[in-house]
Amino acid sequence: MLRAVIGLSPNQTGVATTGHQVRRVFEAFFVFCGTIGDNVPEIQTLVQTISTSRAAIARGVLTGLSNAAAENVNRLVKLGYRRAFGFNIVTHQQRRSRCVASLSTRPEWRHTVIATCTPCVAT
Repeated sequence: MLRAVIGLSPNQTGVATTGHQVRRVFEAFFVFCGTIGDNVPEIQTLVQTISTSRAAIARGVLTGLSNAAAENVNRLVKLGYRRAFGFNIVTHQQRRSRCVASLSTRPEWRHTVIATCTPCVAT
């Protein structure tokens, strides 16, 4: 039922969504949770969470705007910092994090370049 709200987004449908449509889907979600999940504490917690942030969800669905791209870059930077935790020099750690975060914006041909080292054979 909650996926129906996200499905109304102009990014999904290609058509502008009205506030009436969003309210109708939210109402159906709350009715469903009130009848089916009346005795399930997890569903009641979900209902409380959705009801407190209903305006923000509706605004995101109506406009089709999201901060998902920024959150993705933040996640990549955090992962880069975790991987570079053992570096002794802070600038090296920061450089590694920027490299990881900018990986998705690089041209495709740069992803396929792999540096290989041929083993040295002593004769």
